[in-house]
Amino acid sequence: MTSNNDTDRVCRAQRGFKGGCMGDSIKENLKELIFLLRDPDTKVNKRLLISCYRQLTKAKNLASWETIVKKIKSETGIKFDSRIASNMYGRTKRKLKKTFS
Repeated sequence: MTSNNDTDRVCRAQRGFKGGCMGDSIKENLKELIFLLRDPDTKVNKRLLISCYRQLTKAKNLASWETIVKKIKSETGIKFDSRIASNMYGRTKRKLKKTFS
């Protein structure tokens, strides 16, 4: 029988990630955004990114935009590319920084 520590160690080794299963961590950090995007009336826009900015930042600390977008696509079916995601995130970051400065 394997312990959780053994499972975590194997998972980290397989994924090349220090904090656990990267795919699961990304999904966990994006769960609010994914939930909102599953609504067919929701569009990817600045307001949505502002509301999920903290979760996106955590996911970005774990993975590349390509990986994040791939996870969002697989969970929601929405098609957009990593350059768009990065650009929208950067705009949101600048807007929030300006707002809270």
